[in-house]
This record gives sequence, C-alpha cells and structure tokens, in this order.
Amino acid sequence: MRGWPMMISVKNDTSGELLDTRDASLFLFGNDKRGNFYRLYRMRDEGLLKTKQIGKRFYYFRKELEEFVSQENAS
Repeated sequence: MRGWPMMISVKNDTSGELLDTRDASLFLFGNDKRGNFYRLYRMRDEGLLKTKQIGKRFYYFRKELEEFVSQENAS
C-alpha cells in the first residue's frame, strides 16, 4: 500500500538547514517582532537573502544567514 510521502518539519528547528521567518528573525535580530519579519521580506525581495519556498511559506537558509552576519561583522 502506498502512503503519503514523508514530510520534513522545519518549523522551530534552529539546528536544521532551513529556518522559518520567526526563527530567521530570532537569529538575525534577536527577537521576533513583526517589524523584523517585514525587514526579512524586504531583504528577500531585494535578493540579499536566498530563500526556499515550500507551499506558500518561505524558509531561509541558516548557512546564508550565518554568512550574512559574518559579512556585517567584517564591515
């Protein structure tokens, strides 16, 4: 009998490769205020951060966020 394909949950998994908007906000800004969500959306739309869309949700690559932070600290 065929079952549903296995689904991977990435929500609230800060050790994984993909972070949802809330976790990306916590990682970059230290809080999950709504204003920071909009900052992330603008960064995504301007091409500063690469994202992965699954369904209607966007996920941020943890490695890319780490690189972004290291670039900001180097400046």
